[in-house]
Amino acid sequence: MSSAFCRIPVPEPAVIEVSSWLIENTEDLHCQLGRQRIPCVSGLCFGSRFVADPTEGAVFDYLPGSALRKVANLEDFCRVLGFDKWTCNSDGRQAIFARVGSRYKATFHRPRLLFQCGRMELSRRPFARCLCQQFSL
Repeated sequence: MSSAFCRIPVPEPAVIEVSSWLIENTEDLHCQLGRQRIPCVSGLCFGSRFVADPTEGAVFDYLPGSALRKVANLEDFCRVLGFDKWTCNSDGRQAIFARVGSRYKATFHRPRLLFQCGRMELSRRPFARCLCQQFSL
């Protein structure tokens, strides 16, 4: 079952070539393990495209509660919650918001840890990782 099948808006996937030069010249493409600094591996990598054209609008990773009434696809939050609970997503889910005119469109990052991180277990506590915040719209 995929996010697309459930009509959950997710960024378009993309495969990109990460060169050795880019890794050598980008501090964020190295991991620190104890005292070792380990570079990422060059080659083809899976990623996702940016959710909006930066010349046409802005993208935010947070909206204050007062701005949620301007989100055009609020019903998608219910789909995401249902999908994540059904697949036992044991990772947090991030929403990002692209401004289109005076409205926002939420897009959701894909989960990484479905079925309790590969243990293929279903939760007995379906709302264990559900962070709920009350908003007055």
